[in-house]
Amino acid sequence: MADVQSLLVANEKLSQEVLRPGADQIDQSRRFPRENIAALGKAGVLGLIVPTQFGGAGASLGEMSRLQDTQSQACASTAMVTLMHYCATAVIAAKGGDRLKQDLLPSFARAGHLSTPEADASKRPAALVGRSMSEHRWFRRLSETYCFCAGFSRRPLTSLLTLECIRGLILHMVQTANATFHSGELAEATGVSADTIRHYERIGVLPKAPRTTAGYRVYSQSAVKRVLVTQRALRIGFTLSELAEIFRTKDAGGTPCHRVFELAQDKLHAIEADIAALKETRSYLVKVLADWDTRIKKSRGRKAHLLQSLTAGVKSDVRTNFRRKRR
Repeated sequence: MADVQSLLVANEKLSQEVLRPGADQIDQSRRFPRENIAALGKAGVLGLIVPTQFGGAGASLGEMSRLQDTQSQACASTAMVTLMHYCATAVIAAKGGDRLKQDLLPSFARAGHLSTPEADASKRPAALVGRSMSEHRWFRRLSETYCFCAGFSRRPLTSLLTLECIRGLILHMVQTANATFHSGELAEATGVSADTIRHYERIGVLPKAPRTTAGYRVYSQSAVKRVLVTQRALRIGFTLSELAEIFRTKDAGGTPCHRVFELAQDKLHAIEADIAALKETRSYLVKVLADWDTRIKKSRGRKAHLLQSLTAGVKSDVRTNFRRKRR
């Protein structure tokens, strides 16, 4: 096994030449960084903190932190996977039984095996937390559990090796509050199209989204609420231009509440006017139909000139332009 310094140098080289070039593509496709982990394993980096008696480099947590800092600047997804691997490795080395250490730690150091289960991609980042358990089993088969790894998704497994093999510790997945979305993901989460998301940003309903180095828009969790609020406001008569004005004021630190209230009052008054106009139109149409019925009976199969009768037959000054033009 290489010494700690050699592994740190190897990690620096791999971070620049392997991890960094594909980082944006991995994040965009939300996939497990298999090729990066394979390269790190082949170089022995996954065995960094494995004790020397099990074939590892026996690095300290401080040296691990230096390595993680380098990786995270190149590819955050890969860094999170290796961090979870190192966490599991450290716990097994410190608290695992002799048989468990002998079964697992050499494979981490020599074969480049990963201590965490590989998972599919996800839209939600995950974190690991522990809680005390009064009962435990070395290996627990969970038919309805889910695996997780850093920022990747959960999927059902028929069996899962968890850190319940360490007395008193069980792992849970918790959702973090700083989830981010690309355009397509935000569209899927809110039930609109990706084109709609981009249009909302273009007209100011959504604030300008920062972009990755590859040019992909990145939206925060707050964008989900903004899009949903927009959809509901449109249903009660607000226009996109009005909403863009309101949100720009809000984003600038203003309080557009009075403006929102005034606009809603205007919507209500317009709806009430529409209802009155519809009632007048209905009354007019009833009279027209009664007149047409008489004309058809008198025509005895000949032309009744129904449409022409609208100007000469029933007289009414009813308004029929009740539909408001929407911007």
